[in-house]
Amino acid sequence: MDLTKRNTTDPGEDLSPALRVAFLSISHVRVQQVLNCLARPGSTTLLVGETGCGKAYLAQSAAQTLTTDASAPVYEVIAENFDDLLAAGHLSQPLATPQHTAEHLLDALLTHAAGRSVIVFALHIDRYEYAATAVLELLVRNRQLRFVCTATQIVGAADRLIRDPSVHQIAVAPLTAEECGALLARLFEVDHVADHTRNDWHASTRGNPHALATLALAAIRRGVVRRARRMAWVSRADYHPPIDFVTQLGELSDIEGRTLEVVAFATPMHEPALYHLLDSAAVNSLMARQILTVRTTSEGMSFLTTQLPVLTEAVLAHLSPVRRTELANLCFDALLTEDDTLTSANRLRLVKFGVQAGRELPVDWLWQGMRAMRQSGDLRFVLQITLAAMRHENSEHAAEAMMRAADLASFVNDQPALDEALAAISEVTSNETRLDALPFGTQYALVSHALCLNPALRVQPDFTLTEFDLWHDYWQAKGISAPQHMISCRMRTLALHGRVHEAHKTGKELALARTLDTERLSAIGRAYQAVLHVQRGEFQLAITQAEQARKLMLLHDISPTLSGDLEGLTVFLAHWARGTTLSAREAAQALTATERPDLAAVHAQSGFADLAISLFSAQEGRWYDTLDTAERLLEALKLNDPFGVAPFAHAISALANAALGFDERAREELRLSEQTVPGVSLMLNGLVSIAQLRTKHWLRDPDLTAHAVSLAAWAKDEHLALIELKAIDVIAYQTSQLSPEQFTRAQHLAKRVDPPIGSAILAHIHALTNNPI
Repeated sequence: MDLTKRNTTDPGEDLSPALRVAFLSISHVRVQQVLNCLARPGSTTLLVGETGCGKAYLAQSAAQTLTTDASAPVYEVIAENFDDLLAAGHLSQPLATPQHTAEHLLDALLTHAAGRSVIVFALHIDRYEYAATAVLELLVRNRQLRFVCTATQIVGAADRLIRDPSVHQIAVAPLTAEECGALLARLFEVDHVADHTRNDWHASTRGNPHALATLALAAIRRGVVRRARRMAWVSRADYHPPIDFVTQLGELSDIEGRTLEVVAFATPMHEPALYHLLDSAAVNSLMARQILTVRTTSEGMSFLTTQLPVLTEAVLAHLSPVRRTELANLCFDALLTEDDTLTSANRLRLVKFGVQAGRELPVDWLWQGMRAMRQSGDLRFVLQITLAAMRHENSEHAAEAMMRAADLASFVNDQPALDEALAAISEVTSNETRLDALPFGTQYALVSHALCLNPALRVQPDFTLTEFDLWHDYWQAKGISAPQHMISCRMRTLALHGRVHEAHKTGKELALARTLDTERLSAIGRAYQAVLHVQRGEFQLAITQAEQARKLMLLHDISPTLSGDLEGLTVFLAHWARGTTLSAREAAQALTATERPDLAAVHAQSGFADLAISLFSAQEGRWYDTLDTAERLLEALKLNDPFGVAPFAHAISALANAALGFDERAREELRLSEQTVPGVSLMLNGLVSIAQLRTKHWLRDPDLTAHAVSLAAWAKDEHLALIELKAIDVIAYQTSQLSPEQFTRAQHLAKRVDPPIGSAILAHIHALTNNPI
């Protein structure tokens, strides 16, 4: 799959002019490195790199530069294989000895060159036979021709050449993530590419330029590339590896094709029972062509997989449902024969194949699979297994599966699955005998999930709170004291409906728990409690409590879908609000930099990461970047908004539009941001209102002062010192004067807001109004 030629053994399209320019733009350093070697008469340069890394293109780019810059003309010979090299000397086959063949080729090439400098591009020399290797080595040692050779492995002729101290060896490494972004930007004809597209595609292609270009051109062909103000991205929902990756492999026999499908379907394939499904000759052939490879995990487990992850994705994406079921049955039956010796990890594989094949599985296997996949990034597949595990005969295991299913279904917005899970929970909570058979912690967790995740109750906070009180009375009547548990749920409900002061007062009673079980049940409440401190200006306390909540959730292995990593967002908001830019940047990056698949999936769907990035861009005045990120976030939230982030995103979009002069669009976004949606936006209504106030400022709203006065009054009622102080600052800016009472209030608030923000805002108010400090 080299970038320059198409042939039966190493297929790949010729580079389009746009792709040539794009590749050259990110490889000029590499081209210069080749050019420095090529400039010397009689030089030989060996480029070594994986298939598709652009070795041949680098060589020819350097030669074209040399031809353009050199005063003497250049005669080029491109040899895809040894037969091409023979044909350049008008030979159909080698002569009697390698010496005779080399001499004839040298004379013929010099004659054809007619005094020009000869550059021979000998591609894929690691595939040369022994006799061809000897001829090439003799030509190289003659030093009358310049050679640029390419190889994927240091074998054959490549191995012989590197022993020659005069041969320059250059390793062509895969592209870095930054180079991938530059290449995609040139292909998409924009200034930059969204981080999630760049990073996802870099991981799928392992930085292989040919694979990256194939993905990009296919996305353009399908019309799924989104562009806005010189930035491009492809939504994860639109990501679909093209069949090009399979057809580019060239001719595959039927057995090779079937082998590739089995390996892709079962990747990472490491079980001996699955190896028995493969034809050894086909595996060897595919490995020799670098289609398949063996990799080793950090734990030392070796497995068979495709050379590039994107090839696996392409094969799987184009499997028919019938073939998928057939492969799942094959793998299931193969592993089932080793059931007595299966490890817990292998039992999980058995469950996965069984579910995909539609087989009836023991419910205990399904429950074990659910537990084993607690950190899986495939949330919908985990949900499928979890729903099946709700039938477990052990009541505690069944209850755990019900809660996990409800949590996952709510997060991924699968309403039928959520209804099924909530119905199962209702059957338990409405049956006193079944409920009393469970430990109190499980009873409480079931009730909490039933009340907090029920869509019908999300718009009825008072009814939900009343239900909590009734359950509290029920447990007290049975002699069970559960104050902390009820506090956690009540606080969460109040916060998500914007009743911030009530939530804060309730949360103050969340003292440090004395038992691990109590800590586990109150961990989510602590995460919500932490974010409440940001709008109060208690930044250090917010960070401390958020980090404490994160530790508790990691300690007790609580699913991140319950909070969406609200702890990480809180840490960012605290640093962002108090102006510690470097720490805020690191906190925003931490929302996407994780090796845990489940956290990565949560970050991709919760909206918190893009929310943080857009807020950070706005703080730095990068309005186009702010708008790009906010619009991309809003587009994703149309499909699923599990934590009610959309109103906040609309407020940021309105601010960016207003700052850029797009007044009509800003007003529309402002209207959308004022929608009341239970969730994080309502919990952070103070920050949302400040963004709305700044937008109205940009729009020259004649009622801006009145809006600021209203916001200050609301913030005072809710005890949000930071928000009230910022609103007073707007009043001071608009009126250039404050009443003595207002200024005294500002002084009081500044002391309650963590430094340096409180004193900085107060100094700004003083400069605007000349009130004595």
